[in-house]
Amino acid sequence: MNRLGMVIAKKNIPRAVDRNKIKRVMREVFRNQPSSPIDTCLDIVLLVQGRIPKDTFGSLHQRLELQLKQLLKKANAVRERDANAQTSN
Repeated sequence: MNRLGMVIAKKNIPRAVDRNKIKRVMREVFRNQPSSPIDTCLDIVLLVQGRIPKDTFGSLHQRLELQLKQLLKKANAVRERDANAQTSN
């Protein structure tokens, strides 16, 4: 079971409406992510650094979805590598 945490500083995203929108979109992306064939137990932390232009909120869902897929793919590759190393010993 993967877990998600989010850190969105008021300094970076001053409006609460925008911070909440980012959180809603990320939760939706995380929830709709298909389960991976290898059972992962990850603690994923989203840390927003810098401002997000208002015109990119439409593509925010696609950008976060792509980043999450890449992260899970990398985590599965590391997990497989570690499993292969343990079986060879």
